[in-house]
Amino acid sequence: MVMRCANASRMLLFSGLSFFLLACVSPAQVARTESILREQLRLQPDSFQANHALGEFYIQQHNLKAAIPYLEKARQIDPAHYENAYDLALAYLQTGMTAQSRAVIAGLVAKKDGAELHNLLADVEEREGHVDAAAQQYETAARMDPTEKNLFDLGSDLLRHRGFEPALKVFVFGAGRYPQSARLRVGLGISHYSLGQYDDAVATFRLAVCQEKLGESEEARKAYEAYLRILPHGPSAAEAQQALGRLKPEAPETAGPAKNTAPQ
Repeated sequence: MVMRCANASRMLLFSGLSFFLLACVSPAQVARTESILREQLRLQPDSFQANHALGEFYIQQHNLKAAIPYLEKARQIDPAHYENAYDLALAYLQTGMTAQSRAVIAGLVAKKDGAELHNLLADVEEREGHVDAAAQQYETAARMDPTEKNLFDLGSDLLRHRGFEPALKVFVFGAGRYPQSARLRVGLGISHYSLGQYDDAVATFRLAVCQEKLGESEEARKAYEAYLRILPHGPSAAEAQQALGRLKPEAPETAGPAKNTAPQ
């Protein structure tokens, strides 16, 4: 899991100076920023902003253990600050402090329930080995907000625990909703492969190509359609769709108006 700092793009303002905490800055700039932030904290030890800013700085430097005390102090000062609490819960989780992470998440859910909190709680359940509870939380997050991340996390959890058929349904839905998502398409392919369907679909596509070349249009069309039923977002889906456009049955000619042959 990658640390998702809630304030990764936020500008920090101290003494009229602006600091953008970027990964590409030089070590000297990082050291200078840290020195200024620590000095601000020394001058204002009970300031939420000073504690929070230094905690976020350490998160961006991937030093989660250093970040935690400052995020904790900031939470003591302002328990209602959502982003500070979320990042603290995530830092706890990624340093193995799952009980503390769970407690912070519970407090957040009580005040402001949301999909990302259920997704994070699912990660906690997964880390503690609570398979069923994790699956339930991933599903809750995906139902509340079917983002690409929430759908991917739910599908991946199902795959990890050999729930191949429900995982396939999740990835089919996700790939349809987010057709540009590479990781959802990979998950879809793994689901098909795990169910033994991928090779069958590829063989069906190849058969369709051969039938089209032989002029067996109707059979080729059926084979392309069969491929798309199995792998609607598969690697050859675009080719299959184009082929179906070529092989679309021609509409029967409409007969002209009947001539009146009755004697006048």
